[in-house]
Amino acid sequence: MGWWTFLKGLWLFLKVAIDPTNTRAATDGTVYVNVPVLPLIRRRFERDATGRRLLAERPRLDRPTIDFSALAALPTGTLGRAFADFYTDRGLDPDALQDLPPGVHGDEAYVALRLRQSHDLWHIVTGIGTDLTGEIELQAFTFGQLRTPSSLLLGFGGALQRNGKYPGLFFRALHAYRRGRRAAFFATVAWEDLFTFPLAEVQVKLLVQGEE
Repeated sequence: MGWWTFLKGLWLFLKVAIDPTNTRAATDGTVYVNVPVLPLIRRRFERDATGRRLLAERPRLDRPTIDFSALAALPTGTLGRAFADFYTDRGLDPDALQDLPPGVHGDEAYVALRLRQSHDLWHIVTGIGTDLTGEIELQAFTFGQLRTPSSLLLGFGGALQRNGKYPGLFFRALHAYRRGRRAAFFATVAWEDLFTFPLAEVQVKLLVQGEE
């Protein structure tokens, strides 16, 4: 691992800068460049009661673990229904790109996987879109939460690169970063426990109360 892995991640991000549709390069590059900070995030899990439970039980957010049909049957407006609809409406596969690249092990591998599998829930709860500018904004929000190199590069690097085409994008990214700083720590949220709750209630709990 070490610096060679980090540099490999930067090379993958260069591919993403050239071709933003290269999802595999983006997802693998994210893990590789974040290797130096994964121990810090793992320690935040260990300091949190829910985080410790997640590390012990290692629940996953994919079809073998989550009954998406049951989520789709939940009332409109619940977090679980919004999660199921997110994939149905976009024609996406919740199991796509869930395996981590080689070289990440143990609790830190689970932390990286949890962050990857909960990414779409971050979109849902923050209300940030999934288009190119939305992904940049969410990465800026993520940097406010995690201080990961990937979110700095994709969030603020992406905002600077594309601010000319999308005027005001950098300031939107800065606002998203500040939201991330104020919000509750999303990484250790047990999303599975919140699926039956109204999405608006979850947003108040994680975003509004986190700003106080």
